[in-house]
Amino acid sequence: NLEIVGEVRGIAPSERIYATRFLGDVGFMVTFEIIDPLFTFDLSDPTDPQLLGELEVPGYSGYIHPVGDDHLLTIGQDAENMGDFAWFQGLQISVYDVSDLADPILNDMEIIGGRGTGSEALHDHKAFNYFPPKEILAFPIRIYEGGQGGPEFGESVFSGFRIYDVDLSQGYTLRGQVDHDDFYVGDGCHYQWMRRTIFIGDSILTISNAGMKIHALDDLTDPTASIPFPECEGYGYPFPFLDG
Repeated sequence: NLEIVGEVRGIAPSERIYATRFLGDVGFMVTFEIIDPLFTFDLSDPTDPQLLGELEVPGYSGYIHPVGDDHLLTIGQDAENMGDFAWFQGLQISVYDVSDLADPILNDMEIIGGRGTGSEALHDHKAFNYFPPKEILAFPIRIYEGGQGGPEFGESVFSGFRIYDVDLSQGYTLRGQVDHDDFYVGDGCHYQWMRRTIFIGDSILTISNAGMKIHALDDLTDPTASIPFPECEGYGYPFPFLDG
């Protein structure tokens, strides 16, 4: 049987929970309705959990990734405040300093594209790939630009992968991006589904439903290998093990 031994009530009434992370004696939660509060908790006494701190920022975070004991990387979406609701806008990546749980700090926030911009990492944390040895973040992305805010999408301008250098105190620096456009010139794949990245030594592999590319991390312009998949199912999973 499951028995409640402790609880915290009255947190962000009417808002939805978008992300949580529990790390030993501490916990983090993101809620959203119009803005994104990041909440921090002391969980050292399960019978008496305590809300310690709160930080309000625009938009929301859908995934929380801890780096060491004092920092969080997050991915979510920016939002346009419409008064009693909000329109999601561009993709949003953030770095938080949580060394003082009572006073979390936003070290950096990068907003990519406009309304319509999205990533599989918003729904599947396996698409969010932070590589600690080189302090690099990679994720798939589809970028829309040119919208005027509100509900209107702009134009799709890029579909592929973005790679960022991460400085936990200063934030993100774009290292480069990789597209798979050449895999989609025929009729085999009608939907560009960017899936996963893998770091191996000084190289990065990017994988879509149509193929795989390998780049040296110091040269994201020209691939060292480009491998189209022989049968692209469009909505299929050429590499099921990526979800295992």
